[in-house]
Amino acid sequence: MASVSETVAEPIEVEHEGRGLSRSTFAVFGHRPFALLWANTITFALSQAIQQFTFAWLALDIASDGGVELWAGFTAGSGTVVGLVIAALGLPVLLFGELYT
Repeated sequence: MASVSETVAEPIEVEHEGRGLSRSTFAVFGHRPFALLWANTITFALSQAIQQFTFAWLALDIASDGGVELWAGFTAGSGTVVGLVIAALGLPVLLFGELYT
Protein backbone atom coordinates (compact mmCIF):
# COMPACT_ATOMS: atom_id res chain seq x y z
CA MET A 1 0.00 0.00 0.00
CA ALA A 2 1.39 3.42 -0.99
CA SER A 3 1.77 6.19 1.52
CA VAL A 4 0.07 9.55 1.15
CA SER A 5 3.28 11.29 0.13
CA GLU A 6 3.72 8.85 -2.76
CA THR A 7 0.21 9.33 -4.19
CA VAL A 8 -0.02 13.13 -4.07
CA ALA A 9 1.11 14.80 -7.28
CA GLU A 10 3.71 17.51 -7.09
CA PRO A 11 2.55 21.02 -8.05
CA ILE A 12 3.51 22.18 -11.52
CA GLU A 13 5.50 25.39 -11.62
CA VAL A 14 4.47 27.80 -14.36
CA GLU A 15 6.54 30.81 -15.27
CA HIS A 16 4.62 34.07 -15.64
CA GLU A 17 6.09 37.11 -17.32
CA GLY A 18 3.65 39.50 -15.71
CA ARG A 19 0.31 39.85 -14.05
CA GLY A 20 -1.57 40.86 -17.22
CA LEU A 21 -3.54 38.77 -19.63
CA SER A 22 -1.64 36.65 -22.06
CA ARG A 23 -2.56 34.68 -25.13
CA SER A 24 -2.66 31.48 -23.10
CA THR A 25 -5.38 33.01 -20.90
CA PHE A 26 -7.91 32.71 -23.70
CA ALA A 27 -6.64 29.45 -25.18
CA VAL A 28 -9.53 27.56 -23.63
CA PHE A 29 -11.91 29.36 -26.01
CA GLY A 30 -10.34 27.27 -28.77
CA HIS A 31 -12.35 24.32 -27.45
CA ARG A 32 -15.75 24.41 -29.14
CA PRO A 33 -17.87 23.11 -26.21
CA PHE A 34 -16.41 25.71 -23.84
CA ALA A 35 -16.91 28.54 -26.35
CA LEU A 36 -20.52 27.46 -26.90
CA LEU A 37 -21.09 27.32 -23.15
CA TRP A 38 -19.81 30.88 -22.76
CA ALA A 39 -21.88 32.13 -25.69
CA ASN A 40 -24.98 30.51 -24.20
CA THR A 41 -24.29 31.97 -20.75
CA ILE A 42 -23.78 35.49 -22.08
CA THR A 43 -26.88 35.27 -24.28
CA PHE A 44 -29.00 34.00 -21.39
CA ALA A 45 -27.77 36.70 -19.01
CA LEU A 46 -28.41 39.41 -21.60
CA SER A 47 -31.92 38.16 -22.37
CA GLN A 48 -32.72 37.93 -18.66
CA ALA A 49 -31.57 41.52 -18.09
CA ILE A 50 -33.65 42.72 -21.05
CA GLN A 51 -36.69 40.88 -19.71
CA GLN A 52 -36.30 42.41 -16.24
CA PHE A 53 -35.85 45.90 -17.68
CA THR A 54 -38.90 45.50 -19.93
CA PHE A 55 -41.15 44.29 -17.12
CA ALA A 56 -40.01 47.13 -14.86
CA TRP A 57 -40.59 49.66 -17.64
CA LEU A 58 -44.09 48.31 -18.33
CA ALA A 59 -44.96 48.35 -14.62
CA LEU A 60 -43.73 51.93 -14.36
CA ASP A 61 -45.75 52.91 -17.43
CA ILE A 62 -48.92 51.27 -16.14
CA ALA A 63 -48.57 52.74 -12.64
CA SER A 64 -47.67 56.25 -13.80
CA ASP A 65 -51.34 57.27 -14.04
CA GLY A 66 -51.77 57.49 -10.29
CA GLY A 67 -50.80 54.03 -9.15
CA VAL A 68 -52.35 50.59 -9.38
CA GLU A 69 -55.18 49.37 -7.19
CA LEU A 70 -53.91 46.03 -5.92
CA TRP A 71 -57.07 45.28 -3.95
CA ALA A 72 -60.06 47.28 -2.76
CA GLY A 73 -58.86 50.32 -0.86
CA PHE A 74 -55.13 49.80 -1.44
CA THR A 75 -53.46 51.69 -4.26
CA ALA A 76 -49.73 51.22 -4.76
CA GLY A 77 -47.54 53.92 -6.26
CA SER A 78 -45.33 53.39 -9.28
CA GLY A 79 -42.21 52.67 -7.21
CA THR A 80 -43.99 50.02 -5.17
CA VAL A 81 -45.39 48.38 -8.29
CA VAL A 82 -41.94 48.23 -9.92
CA GLY A 83 -40.53 46.74 -6.71
CA LEU A 84 -43.24 44.09 -6.62
CA VAL A 85 -42.64 43.17 -10.27
CA ILE A 86 -38.87 42.84 -9.73
CA ALA A 87 -39.49 40.77 -6.58
CA ALA A 88 -41.90 38.53 -8.50
CA LEU A 89 -39.27 37.98 -11.21
CA GLY A 90 -36.65 37.03 -8.61
CA LEU A 91 -38.88 34.80 -6.49
CA PRO A 92 -38.54 31.62 -8.63
CA VAL A 93 -34.75 32.01 -8.64
CA LEU A 94 -34.78 32.40 -4.88
CA LEU A 95 -37.02 29.38 -4.33
CA PHE A 96 -35.70 26.95 -6.94
CA GLY A 97 -32.16 28.21 -7.59
CA GLU A 98 -30.44 25.78 -5.26
CA LEU A 99 -32.30 22.69 -6.42
CA TYR A 100 -30.12 22.06 -9.45
CA THR A 101 -26.69 22.93 -8.12
